[in-house]
Amino acid sequence: MILLVNPPVSSFAPFQNKSTYGLASLAKFLGKKFLEVAIIDDADISITIKKILEFKDKVRLIGFTGMSYQMNSAMLIAKKIKKELSDIPIVFGGPAATGLYDKLVRENYIDYVIRGEGELALSSLYRIIEINGNFGTVPSLSYFDGKIVKNNSMSQSLPASEIPLPERADMPGNGIIYDHALKADAALVIFSRGCFGRCSFCMAHNIFPGKVRFVSADRAVEYIKKIQADYNINNFIIDDDNFLYNKDFILKFCKLVKDLNIKFRINMSGSSFSKDLILKLKEVGLVKISVGVETIDPNVQKLIYKGVNMESILELTDFCRKNDILVALLFMAGLPGETKESFINNLRFISNSKPNGGFDFQLFQPHPGTFSDIKLEDYGKILTKDLDFYFSDNIVYLPKDYKDTQELVKLIEKFLKKAVTTSDVQEISLLQKYIDKKSTIIIDPSDFTGDFDNILTHWRGSERCRSGLSIIKGQNQGRLEYNFNIEKIESKKYLLAFRGASHPEGFPQGDEYSSDVSIKINDRLLWTGKFRSIHTIGHLFKFKFPAVFLKEGQNTITFEIPDESEYKNGISIFAYALNLYFRKYETGILLIPV
Repeated sequence: MILLVNPPVSSFAPFQNKSTYGLASLAKFLGKKFLEVAIIDDADISITIKKILEFKDKVRLIGFTGMSYQMNSAMLIAKKIKKELSDIPIVFGGPAATGLYDKLVRENYIDYVIRGEGELALSSLYRIIEINGNFGTVPSLSYFDGKIVKNNSMSQSLPASEIPLPERADMPGNGIIYDHALKADAALVIFSRGCFGRCSFCMAHNIFPGKVRFVSADRAVEYIKKIQADYNINNFIIDDDNFLYNKDFILKFCKLVKDLNIKFRINMSGSSFSKDLILKLKEVGLVKISVGVETIDPNVQKLIYKGVNMESILELTDFCRKNDILVALLFMAGLPGETKESFINNLRFISNSKPNGGFDFQLFQPHPGTFSDIKLEDYGKILTKDLDFYFSDNIVYLPKDYKDTQELVKLIEKFLKKAVTTSDVQEISLLQKYIDKKSTIIIDPSDFTGDFDNILTHWRGSERCRSGLSIIKGQNQGRLEYNFNIEKIESKKYLLAFRGASHPEGFPQGDEYSSDVSIKINDRLLWTGKFRSIHTIGHLFKFKFPAVFLKEGQNTITFEIPDESEYKNGISIFAYALNLYFRKYETGILLIPV
């Protein structure tokens, strides 16, 4: 038996494990090779370990996949499993592992890494393990022989006819999620592999090298029909990198789905487009197109190997508006070479193009294996190499033109109204330094008295509340109370410092999703303000106050949402975030004599 593990997402990321489409596809391929496969997918590390060990008498190979923000949990799980099942080979694969293969194979609890596409390589590895054969024959395999890292030649690309379309039952929620554009639950599907682009920030061309391969239109449509029949779903998120790439596929696809009464959204390249193909797709249910633009700055485009035709984008947005098709433009912020001027120019371009489907900015992440042709430090500063923070709404790279992370945060907050986090390791280190001082009072944020009116599985007001996709709890109002002792007042002034707040997946933006909060020390008001959507994990709160707020003996800090507040959206989410940060950095809530 082969166990395939989708490890938990970093506890700092504002989302949990998502649809494991790639892992389910791999399971489908292995199953066709008459191999027994099980998928382990849980958001909790300890539960993941427990589930793996339940197969200890059957498993012959354990495979881990994941993105950068899953690698720390994957390595922790693998290390613990190796202690329990020392004779079971452990292999890593997927985007992050492909970029990190040289580091991973040197760990004594990881036996192999598969670089790139996994189907042919993993099935070959399993057969070699079973017969104790020659590992040098396994394509795309990397392993450490005790002296050097050996890298076998890359596997041939899987033929389009063999690209598996996964069993829906192998994905959480059957791979069905709520989509705002389609205004309904929709099934995620992918019908191709590869990308003709070579963007420096992306691993797609390393995972799926060579030409773009589409499954046949007949297979794609039969898959759609099966989902309709099995789940009564008529809405689809077609998540191929560039669905318009293969004209013949599109024409036959349109012919085959014209009577299925479906609605769907697609992605496409920003280099060029075909009006005829888009109109044909609209006739059979196309609702929205998302276009990866990233930046209009030609200097940045050159650094990231991104070719975008600005005139074509302007023509596309105009064409879609006139034909009642939503179009969204997707940009990146914080790219190497970006300046404040280029950030503003991107916004001007959005204003001029008027995309009727909106726009979005994702923060650049220097993922392992990307940017092999330039040295990122020449164009900015990598704030942390802790992969727990490498998710798309967190700043881990700061271009040279910004004096600090807050300058970039303020631009994003002002113009995009978007919740982002920062990984300023200097401020983290500052708090850790204070912990070593005996005069610093450290309050364990898990040691609180809470009074929460209404516990929810999501923030009040979210359209996705009914889905219950987030495990983070929130409520409409409440209070947190922390008690602590002071033996002696050490200074005339103190600093209250902590990191806080959090937001879950699908989080709507704006102050209506913030919380009015008062902070009191021994019933003296220290601060009243908002814990805003922008104040996500990584934001450092610091408040100086006179020592008269304190007393020798027992003291109390209270975080409270006043009854008269306009915004009452989740003091327990704040408590959750404090606990997360305490576990990761052992900082907690600090009272520091200054």
